[in-house]
Amino acid sequence: MSVKGTSGPGKGPGRGGSDPRRAETAAGTPADRPEQIRNVVLVGHSGAGKTMLLESLLASTGAITRMGSIADGTTVGDSDPAAVHQQRSVALSVVPLILDEVKVNLLDTPGYADFTGELRAGLRAADAALFVVSAVDGVDAVTTALWGE
Repeated sequence: MSVKGTSGPGKGPGRGGSDPRRAETAAGTPADRPEQIRNVVLVGHSGAGKTMLLESLLASTGAITRMGSIADGTTVGDSDPAAVHQQRSVALSVVPLILDEVKVNLLDTPGYADFTGELRAGLRAADAALFVVSAVDGVDAVTTALWGE
């Protein structure tokens, strides 16, 4: 599992270091009480659009200045070299977002069945699940199985 938002030496964009896409005022005041924190897991079949939805939410709220690209390996949630190489999420990632003094931890899960453990970890930590369904594929057998989790 990767946790975004930590800092450390030698880390590049998407790895918690200084990311030129991060907006200056996006951080806001961090939530310091449990009632100000929500964990929302993004669930869906691989390729449904979970990672790009996460990028869109970050960009539309000003947390980043522009959306990253899966093909370019510049998404906030997928900084693992294996994820960049395979152009798909291979681990659960946690990306915080501050909205009206509420910290929303967005948990982006991999969509392939090989990574069901990562999905289950995200579901255990979540207050709510947001199902992302492909407009082209619709609700398929994998989505139905994920609903069962």
